[in-house]
Amino acid sequence: MAAQDLAARLAGALREIAEAGLEPEHGRPHPLVAVPALGTGGGGFDAVRGALIDLLLQTCQDAVDGAPLDVAVVAKHPADYSAFQEIRRRRPAAGRDVSPELQDAAAELAARARQGELALFLGAGVGIAAGLPSWDGLLRRLERRTGVAADDLAPLDRGELLRRELGGSVGEAVVSELAGAGRYGLAHAALAALLCTETVTTNYDALYELAALDAFQRPVSVLPGAPVEPGGPWVLKMHGDVAHPESIVLSRSDVVAYDATHGP
Repeated sequence: MAAQDLAARLAGALREIAEAGLEPEHGRPHPLVAVPALGTGGGGFDAVRGALIDLLLQTCQDAVDGAPLDVAVVAKHPADYSAFQEIRRRRPAAGRDVSPELQDAAAELAARARQGELALFLGAGVGIAAGLPSWDGLLRRLERRTGVAADDLAPLDRGELLRRELGGSVGEAVVSELAGAGRYGLAHAALAALLCTETVTTNYDALYELAALDAFQRPVSVLPGAPVEPGGPWVLKMHGDVAHPESIVLSRSDVVAYDATHGP
């Protein structure tokens, strides 16, 4: 089989998926399809690896240009990943649906990341694509669990009612509601790939730490509590950690007491 035949089969598969009318999940505008770097493993295309990667990327780009579909190419080997990124950067078409202002902002952030001048601050939106709830979604889950109905209140007041209802088990309840997501999502992977050593998050889950472990290929210190190696990556869990249910910040009283309980 020639590389062109492989690309044609991929194009046909993506076309069939687009025509199937799948409903997007987790708030995405289009269905997301993950495509492996076909032929680069045991597929026998080592001799034309660069040309094949170029062809695969062009095939995926053509698919999303012609249909309401998003495609994520998954490369197993770092060299393939770098090749996909380099080819994508060289193509003007890669960012044509993004305004020049946003492209300039992205370029500035990328430059700061390369120079080690960028820190990340992550909120609940990062985990939605991995199946985790938003802040409002988590409160709704806990309200269904307890029978508390407080949709008309502010989120912190809803959290206060839940803490009063659940008492000392509120942290365990939060952990239980987040236990279903065992794999990190595309947003976690993309952010971790920036290799920012300093990250602050209000999320309770450990998915970003898992993505960062794969990106850095070394342990990531979780603060507060863990020691930090000089120059090593760390994640500060501002609002608690599923590994320590008692640390969960959920209610208005938790926030009011935040300086006293979560200070430096």
